[in-house]
Formats: sequence, C-alpha cells, structure tokens
Amino acid sequence: FLELDIITEQPTEMESNFSQFLARDSMVDFKPTLNAAKDLHRKLQDYQEQKRLLTEAWNELANDEDKLSELVLGFAESKDIPTNPDNVMRFLASLHGPLVNEVPTKVKPLMPPASFALPSSSTGKNKRTHQLKKHNGWYNLLSEICELMQGRHPGDFWKNMSSMTDWFAKVNDSKFPVPVGEVGIYTKERRSARQIRKVCYEIVTKFGYPEDSLVIKDSKGAIL
Repeated sequence: FLELDIITEQPTEMESNFSQFLARDSMVDFKPTLNAAKDLHRKLQDYQEQKRLLTEAWNELANDEDKLSELVLGFAESKDIPTNPDNVMRFLASLHGPLVNEVPTKVKPLMPPASFALPSSSTGKNKRTHQLKKHNGWYNLLSEICELMQGRHPGDFWKNMSSMTDWFAKVNDSKFPVPVGEVGIYTKERRSARQIRKVCYEIVTKFGYPEDSLVIKDSKGAIL
C-alpha cells in the first residue's frame, strides 16, 4: 500500500511512516493501523488518478496549438510583454523537449479523410456526399470544401474567408505560402489535422450551414 525511497525521502517523513505502521504499538493493536493504511492507500490511488486525468488534460492542451498560443499570449499581455500571435507560435515551435509531463498519454491521430457530406444548400436537409478528388489528406479536404463554398456562394466567398485572418490571405507571402485549391487564397503551412478539421466546420458556418451538417468520414466510412 505504500512504497518509500529511503534515499530521497525526507528523514522526518520516513520516521513518521515507519512509526505509524511498524512501531510496536501499531503492530500490537493492528486494526487502527490497518485502517490508516487503507486510508493512505485510497488517497494515493486518488492522487494517481487525478495525476493521470490532469496529464491527459495537459497533453490535450499541449497538442492544441491555437488554445495554447492564446493562453501564452494572454499571459504575456497580463505581464506587459510586447508580442504577437506569430511570435508566440514561433516560440512554442522552438521549445526543446515535449510539453507533456512524466505520465504520457498518447493522442490518437486522426485518420486521413476520404469524403465529406453537406446539404445541397445552407437551408437544405438532404446531405450530398463528396468524395475527395485527390489523394486523402486534410489539406485536400480543406481545399475541396473551399472550392465548394466558392462555387455555391461566389458573391460572399472572399468576404467570409477574409474574416478568418489567422487562417487565410489573398496574397501569397512568407506567412501564407500554401495555396488552397483553385480559389485564389492562401493559408499557413504549419497546421495540424485537428486544426484543419476545426476550421472546416468554422468555414461552413460562415456560409450559413449548421456546424453539425458537415460530416467528415475516412475511407472505411467512420466519422472523423
């Protein structure tokens, strides 16, 4: 129920534990000692479970670059540290070593998308499936959703897309080097699958589609 490291533990803590559980009085009247041991074991189990759950929460945050960047940027502003989102992202990318702590939990990678379904209009209910024309990939999904929105909503396309300034630009430059399909806009190169999936839902809502109307599936038909 309890492991002690006699090399690294503090002497007073070692003495307390030995006295509580191995002293003569504790061994003679064992019932209170047993109850104390059970209580300590329960507390240790609770701590380990909380540590595991907090580790999962931290790992999820550490893998969400946008959310982590917002937190760092907000903290920097509270300390009057002059910076901007791009510099915060560069700082996070420059860190050496993982951001997870000593109880790692694996983040399940997203499978590549193979198709997506959307209603034929923002007010429609019947969903139409679109197979990805190019090889499966999250940038291909993003490109084809943008091409579909441009074809359906040409008058509102650039206005809606330009409002997403952290994602898209109309000019190819060092910050936005990656073309998005054939729609004449560019995005940043360093994006994760989860970020692209998130922005795909955001894009369709910009054109009036309910967020849950977009359904993304992998090659086996599983919803991503």
